Amino acid sequence: FFFQRKNIKTLFVTNNATQSRRSYAQKLNNFGIDASPEDVITSGSALAQHLVSLTSPIIQSVYLIGEKGLQEELELHGLECITHDSNMMDAAAFSGICQYKAVDAVAIGWDRGFNFSKLCHASVYLQKGAYFAATNRDPADMTPSGFLYPGTGPILKSVEHSINRKAKVLGKPNPDLIYQILDLHNLSASSTIMVGDRLDTDILFANNGGIRSALVLTGCTQQKDLELLSRTDPRTPDYVFPSLASLASVY
Repeated sequence: FFFQRKNIKTLFVTNNATQSRRSYAQKLNNFGIDASPEDVITSGSALAQHLVSLTSPIIQSVYLIGEKGLQEELELHGLECITHDSNMMDAAAFSGICQYKAVDAVAIGWDRGFNFSKLCHASVYLQKGAYFAATNRDPADMTPSGFLYPGTGPILKSVEHSINRKAKVLGKPNPDLIYQILDLHNLSASSTIMVGDRLDTDILFANNGGIRSALVLTGCTQQKDLELLSRTDPRTPDYVFPSLASLASVY
């Protein structure tokens, strides 16, 4: 990887919490990129770290809407994960879950098995007073077919709307995550740059956190999207490159 060959410390930050840091590090290794789990930050690991850092309330049990990667991160931090896979939720079943023991927190991530039953469980736990946190608000990802694949945002919005309450969101573009990364790895904002392909997460994340930003036009964002930005838009990147290869040529 060209940054690493030039001895530039490289960290990998993703809002996709369906895999753990361990899994992402292995995936990068398979691509020939030297990375350990400590070099990877997911919105799931950020959420888990946030929950265990709380002192009021103290979080021990979590109702999880999400996949195995997020569950792994939560359990690595010593949290008990509660899940429910029932597909049917009529009035009688809903009355039954209202009698369930309360949990300390509800955590929302991308869940390709999300359904009405999970929505009802989350709603009840939150009405019982559970802390409310989520990995991100990403609305969708672009697919090779040209169609948008719904993300965590629509799932989170449905839960929030059901109880008229907003979640604490830990992933990009929350600048707290940048401050955490800079502190943990002893980095300065002035010597750090965020490279990504999304204006609403990667670039806004960098700009919110006071570091430089470089957009690569190989993902969700196209040149036409840049042309719609005003000069004062907080999603405006410092640099734009057609690809990672073109970015590498600068270094």
